[in-house]
Amino acid sequence: MTNSQSIRPPGFGYAADTLVRVPEICRDPKTGRPGILPISRSTWYEWVKLGIVPPGTRIGGRTVVWRLSDIQALAKNHSGL
Repeated sequence: MTNSQSIRPPGFGYAADTLVRVPEICRDPKTGRPGILPISRSTWYEWVKLGIVPPGTRIGGRTVVWRLSDIQALAKNHSGL
């Protein structure tokens, strides 16, 4: 990984129509991976349940994805996370 990759916020170097899964969206304290949003998986699923974020799109038996543009808009609107 180069220095420019480590400085850039996760999720902000891709096309807006990119589909992302929960591991890319949420931070992982075990591995230290930051994720696009600084929240846990349980917080993400609570936000889905409360309607704060749209429900994902199922693309397989157990795979759910969200549009990166929706996640970026959420991050921009809630920059105080």
